[in-house]
Amino acid sequence: MINVSLKTDASKRYLRLKVRGHAEMDVKGKDIVCASATILAYTVAQAVRDMGNNKKLSIEPVIILKDGLATVSCV
Repeated sequence: MINVSLKTDASKRYLRLKVRGHAEMDVKGKDIVCASATILAYTVAQAVRDMGNNKKLSIEPVIILKDGLATVSCV
């Protein structure tokens, strides 16, 4: 199962997206559900990375992308 959580603080200045798990709809490498979730997580990560590179964030974002886990945090 893929679990997604999106958290912000009260001021909406802090954001953390976490995507964890596997869909297990097919074998690894052929699971289009996992592939879809992965590409969305990578797209968010790249957008946040670009914002950081363009000095639109208060601090450097934290981006973790590995098998079964994607975490993107920014301020």
